[in-house]
Amino acid sequence: AAASVVTINGTSGNDTIDISGISVGAVTYTASTGESATGTAFNSGDDSIVIDAGVGADTITLESTIDENLTYALGDSTTSSMDTVNNWTAAKDKLNLPGTPSIAGTANDAVGATAGTIKYMEIAADGLVTFENSTGGGGATVAISDTALLAEAITELVTDFGSTTLSMVFATSTHLGDSYVFTGSGAASTDDLLIKLAGVAATGLKTSANATDIIIA
Repeated sequence: AAASVVTINGTSGNDTIDISGISVGAVTYTASTGESATGTAFNSGDDSIVIDAGVGADTITLESTIDENLTYALGDSTTSSMDTVNNWTAAKDKLNLPGTPSIAGTANDAVGATAGTIKYMEIAADGLVTFENSTGGGGATVAISDTALLAEAITELVTDFGSTTLSMVFATSTHLGDSYVFTGSGAASTDDLLIKLAGVAATGLKTSANATDIIIA
């Protein structure tokens, strides 16, 4: 049988979408012929769930075995109203971002734009951002260990990359323990995407299936 896709749409508000306990098994029913028949169970190997939560600060809790695709348009999850995604599994889950994905790389290293702790952003080939305390690069790593440093890191990304369409990711320290995926809107606007993956220690972004990095499409 062809793969099945279940689509879940959010509202314009702050939605809570929890599919962590979902289980779609084969059911027995009476066919139009009057005979008993059994349907097909949801197959975690072939079937998938698409979640389009829309705008607002949504809280999305995923299932541990089914493939899940989270679809985003610009402005859906912003720096001031971001989604939080729980139970993310790198090997099977995917972020569907606007347009064709363009992952930031080593050529996109940037000097910090504020007068705060972060002076430089070093970006690996897979889009993983490391924050440093020296404007020339090569300084000590600034661990994003509290909400003030998190706000500073987000401001730096918006200032330097909001007018691009590049995607990148950074991980906070073990004290906070989350990762944030950022995609610029391509213009000076408030529509930049910022998505929080709770409890994830990101190692980078990829556009193809892999066991460790966050998959974007």
